Order: sequence, then structure tokens, then C-alpha cells
Amino acid sequence: MRQDTARDYRARLEAVIELLVSRLDAPPSVAEMAEISGFSRFHFGRIFGGALGESPGDFSRRIRLERAGYLLQNSKLNVSEVSLEAGYESLEAFSRAFRSVWKMNPSDYRPRDGRWEIQAASGIHWDPETGFRPRPLVLAPGKPMQATLTHEPLRHLLAMRHVGPYHEIAQTFEKLAAYVHGQGLAIGESLAVYYDDPGVTPAHELRSDASFLVGEDFELPAGHPGALHLTQIPAGEYITAAHIGSYDGLGDAWSRFMGEAAPALGRPMGQVTFEIYRGDCSGDPATWRTDLYVSVV
Repeated sequence: MRQDTARDYRARLEAVIELLVSRLDAPPSVAEMAEISGFSRFHFGRIFGGALGESPGDFSRRIRLERAGYLLQNSKLNVSEVSLEAGYESLEAFSRAFRSVWKMNPSDYRPRDGRWEIQAASGIHWDPETGFRPRPLVLAPGKPMQATLTHEPLRHLLAMRHVGPYHEIAQTFEKLAAYVHGQGLAIGESLAVYYDDPGVTPAHELRSDASFLVGEDFELPAGHPGALHLTQIPAGEYITAAHIGSYDGLGDAWSRFMGEAAPALGRPMGQVTFEIYRGDCSGDPATWRTDLYVSVV
């Protein structure tokens, strides 16, 4: 990422972090966070998650749990009161979340001395004096990704709607492929089109399309499944980067793409995001190539 772009993104994200920490007990909305950061509301969650390694919601929950750990060791509040301070409506839910991190009950943690940080890629933690300890923010920790600008043509797609976690779209692709091959339809390469920001949209509400490239004059067969439809990806300027490897790594690839690689070009991102699966996926998964795209405004 270019140095000036990196400084700009760090400053924007640090403003959001300060807002989140100052509002732990009344978390800001996505619209508020997007506005203070200057990022598109559509992409805010992906940018934040890609840069910090956790979603805004996960960040707030972790900081609240760190604060709870501090309070257990340094206050006279009972465990139920600490649970409420951490934002949990029931002691059972708090204890379950606490055990998932520290592998012990809150009551067992109380007598211990030590630190209350929970491991996080960003290295940002709760601080009793300031709310959090400022530190140089490392954007998009992990393997670097190189993005470029490209002009893409209009694409016509035969698509089947998928609603649910993006990583489960393979199930919809299987249904679409079975229908297409059963009908003997002429299709091109496969694409997935994404319509929501997984950083802020509940997983069960995420909308996407499993799709195949078709010709401009393609018509839907009679009696087709209801989820099947025709759609388009508009022509225009896009930012693109390649992911080489198994499809299991696409979630992380999108985080790095949206958190660092695409912003590094310094162009405002639009709301069209899709991926194209290149070549034959029957070989070694380590060699599979998926091209990621986001439109430019």
C-alpha cells in the first residue's frame, strides 16, 4: 500500500476505533461508522475486517470482554454485575463467552493476577486509563496482495440466487450446474456475484448469485426453477486481484483485497463485487485461480 494511502486509511480506521471504544455500551450503527470513516457504507465492514482481522461487532465484543477481565481482577463488582457491564443480558451467555476465550469460568478468573488481553491481529486492546492503547495500526495483516485497474466488458449471466453465508454458495453452484447440464445449455465460465457486505450483514441474510456466463441472446428455458434468473455485470472500470489456491481461502482473500489491496490504488470503490473462477478446478487446489473484482465509482 502506498505510504500516503496507508496513512489516510489508518487515520480513518483509528477514528472508527475511537468511536467504538467510546461507545462500548451503545455501539454506533454501520451508517455512523461509515460516515466518520468516509468509507462507503456498502464496503465499510469488509474494509474494517480486512484491515483489523475482525468485524466491528467482533472488535467491540472482544474489547468488552477484555474490560470484563480487568473488572474481575480490579473491582468489587460481582460476576453478574461484570456480565451486565460486558453487555450480556444473562450470566449464562457471559460465562459461555468468557470460557470460550479464557477456558475457565469468570469466578475462577477473578483471583488471578495477569493480563486481560485477548489475542487479536490488530494488537489493539482495552486500557483502563484510555479505553484502548493506541499503537501503530498494521493494515491487513497477512500475505500481501497486488491489485490493478482494468476495464471490463458487459457480462450476461444465467444466475441462481443464494441466500446465506457466502462460503456456502458452492451448494447453489451444484444445483445450478446440475440444471444447466441436464438441459444441455451452452454456458461459459462461472462467476459469483455478491450483493451485501459480510462485515456488517448477518450471515443468514447475505445475498449472492451463483452464475454462468451466457450469450446476449440467451433466454430462460420454460419451466425453469424460480431461483433461476438472468442478470448482468455492467461494463466499466474495476479493481481486480488474483487469489491462487483453494476456494476455502476466498474469505481471507476478500478481506485482504478489500482491506488493503483495493484501497491502495486510491480509487473510490463502487457496489459491484464479483469473482471469476479461472481454468479447470479438478486439479491441485493449490493452483486454482480466482479473480476478485470491485467496481470503481
